[in-house]
Amino acid sequence: MSKKAKLSAGQKKQAILKASIEILSEKGPHAFKNSEVAKRAKIDQPLISYYFPNFEALFAGVVQIVLEDLRVAMINAIEAGGEDPERALANYMVSPLRWTVRSPKLQTIWLYFYTLIPINKDMKALNSQIRKVGRERIQLLIYKILEERNCRLSPKYTVATLAYSIQSIITGYLTMQVTEDSNLEQMEKLSFQNALDLIDKAFIKN
Repeated sequence: MSKKAKLSAGQKKQAILKASIEILSEKGPHAFKNSEVAKRAKIDQPLISYYFPNFEALFAGVVQIVLEDLRVAMINAIEAGGEDPERALANYMVSPLRWTVRSPKLQTIWLYFYTLIPINKDMKALNSQIRKVGRERIQLLIYKILEERNCRLSPKYTVATLAYSIQSIITGYLTMQVTEDSNLEQMEKLSFQNALDLIDKAFIKN
């Protein structure tokens, strides 16, 4: 009889993170215990503390997976817009809604991550960083729209404030999609319309 193959350190960490995602998404944070994770990952419980010394470290690893998955979805949405920056921006705005359908387990953890931001300085710092990067992506698309349309922004806006407004719309619709029994198609249409309305108000022909 052949011996069971041993897992590498990387495989063990991935098994722990995968089990953590499953437990958090299925049962919530109250069931997020080392004993439950070890059982689900089929590893010895002390290994969890070896790789992740505390809850914060383990949850940070889970959050990184969730946010990276969402980031990739949003980048792909921009690229799907091709050479049309306006379409790329609209795609970007609805991509988190589509992500909730593609990654139902991760959306639950995304919401839990946001509940920790006011009380956890590391989560708050991480959120500030990802939102900053997101606004920079939006600003780049705004500059491309200005160039392609040969227009300027309304005096009510700057590129920075317009990017902030767009990001607020994205976060608002994503939160609604995760917390309510919403119709995805309807939410997408509303998000697209919000994007178009905002663009029409913000951009003025030269």
